[in-house]
Amino acid sequence: MFSDKTSEVLMDLSSFSEKPVNNLSDLGLFLEIGISEDKLEELEKLSFTAKYINGLRTVMQKDIHITEPASDVIKKEFTDNIGKLKSIIETFITNSDENVIQMFKQKYLQLNQESFLNLLTFIEDLSLFKEFSNRNKSKMS
Repeated sequence: MFSDKTSEVLMDLSSFSEKPVNNLSDLGLFLEIGISEDKLEELEKLSFTAKYINGLRTVMQKDIHITEPASDVIKKEFTDNIGKLKSIIETFITNSDENVIQMFKQKYLQLNQESFLNLLTFIEDLSLFKEFSNRNKSKMS
């Protein structure tokens, strides 16, 4: 299903992770798109944004005292970057097979709770991919 390069990266990512990757095949599709359509820079932007969102989410979930103005800024950053990430995903999959486009739109980009929860798990995967790629630059080129 995936190229040898993508399969190798996915296996290495799974080994790197302390827990199972939530959406391994979807991440594999993104890697395939990035490689086949020469969109590695966009994939980098996507994973960077996901890592940032994941960090904001962690801060929001921690039981620490944050002043209301700071909390409002964090929530706004989170919301703005979710929108930015969705836009990057839409652009990223634009030239893909129609079935792939519809699957990603339905699973991650709809305005409902299930889609949002799916997006959050995909953000975790993309964030993990960012950590992995930072530590394994040679495998990613």
